Amino acid sequence: MANRLTKIFTKKGDDGSTDIGGNQRVPKYDQTIHVYGSIDELSAAIGLITTEENIPQHILDFLYEVQQNLFNLSGEIS
Repeated sequence: MANRLTKIFTKKGDDGSTDIGGNQRVPKYDQTIHVYGSIDELSAAIGLITTEENIPQHILDFLYEVQQNLFNLSGEIS
Protein backbone atom coordinates (compact mmCIF):
# COMPACT_ATOMS: atom_id res chain seq x y z
CA MET A 1 0.00 0.00 0.00
CA ALA A 2 1.34 3.43 -0.94
CA ASN A 3 1.96 6.09 1.66
CA ARG A 4 -0.57 8.91 1.58
CA LEU A 5 0.39 12.50 2.13
CA THR A 6 -2.22 13.89 4.46
CA LYS A 7 -0.38 17.05 5.43
CA ILE A 8 2.02 19.19 3.46
CA PHE A 9 4.12 21.82 5.17
CA THR A 10 5.98 24.55 3.31
CA LYS A 11 7.51 25.80 6.58
CA LYS A 12 6.73 29.37 5.55
CA GLY A 13 3.74 29.89 7.82
CA ASP A 14 0.62 31.73 6.77
CA ASP A 15 1.33 35.41 6.46
CA GLY A 16 -1.82 36.03 4.43
CA SER A 17 -0.05 35.96 1.08
CA THR A 18 0.28 33.42 -1.69
CA ASP A 19 2.82 32.75 -4.43
CA ILE A 20 1.57 33.44 -7.97
CA GLY A 21 4.77 32.48 -9.76
CA GLY A 22 7.80 34.40 -10.85
CA ASN A 23 8.84 34.82 -7.20
CA GLN A 24 5.89 37.15 -6.74
CA ARG A 25 3.69 37.03 -3.65
CA VAL A 26 0.35 38.78 -3.35
CA PRO A 27 -2.21 39.03 -0.55
CA LYS A 28 -4.77 36.23 -0.62
CA TYR A 29 -7.47 38.86 -1.14
CA ASP A 30 -5.70 40.21 -4.25
CA GLN A 31 -7.80 40.61 -7.40
CA THR A 32 -5.49 38.17 -9.22
CA ILE A 33 -6.48 35.37 -6.85
CA HIS A 34 -10.15 36.23 -7.34
CA VAL A 35 -9.69 36.03 -11.13
CA TYR A 36 -7.94 32.63 -10.88
CA GLY A 37 -10.84 31.32 -8.80
CA SER A 38 -13.49 32.69 -11.13
CA ILE A 39 -11.84 31.15 -14.18
CA ASP A 40 -11.50 27.83 -12.37
CA GLU A 41 -15.15 27.87 -11.28
CA LEU A 42 -16.31 28.62 -14.82
CA SER A 43 -14.17 25.84 -16.24
CA ALA A 44 -15.54 23.40 -13.65
CA ALA A 45 -19.12 24.39 -14.47
CA ILE A 46 -18.45 23.84 -18.17
CA GLY A 47 -16.95 20.46 -17.37
CA LEU A 48 -20.06 19.52 -15.43
CA ILE A 49 -22.33 20.62 -18.26
CA THR A 50 -20.41 18.45 -20.73
CA THR A 51 -21.33 15.33 -18.72
CA GLU A 52 -25.02 15.82 -19.42
CA GLU A 53 -26.70 13.54 -21.91
CA ASN A 54 -28.07 14.54 -25.31
CA ILE A 55 -25.89 17.59 -25.86
CA PRO A 56 -25.29 18.05 -29.58
CA GLN A 57 -21.68 17.43 -30.62
CA HIS A 58 -21.23 20.95 -32.01
CA ILE A 59 -22.18 22.38 -28.60
CA LEU A 60 -19.76 20.01 -26.84
CA ASP A 61 -17.00 21.02 -29.24
CA PHE A 62 -17.69 24.68 -28.49
CA LEU A 63 -17.66 24.07 -24.73
CA TYR A 64 -14.38 22.14 -24.94
CA GLU A 65 -12.87 25.01 -26.91
CA VAL A 66 -14.03 27.55 -24.31
CA GLN A 67 -12.61 25.35 -21.56
CA GLN A 68 -9.25 25.15 -23.35
CA ASN A 69 -9.23 28.93 -23.81
CA LEU A 70 -9.88 29.37 -20.08
CA PHE A 71 -6.98 27.04 -19.31
CA ASN A 72 -4.73 29.06 -21.64
CA LEU A 73 -5.92 32.32 -20.07
CA SER A 74 -5.01 31.05 -16.61
CA GLY A 75 -1.52 30.32 -17.87
CA GLU A 76 -1.19 33.76 -19.41
CA ILE A 77 -2.15 35.66 -16.27
CA SER A 78 0.09 33.61 -13.98
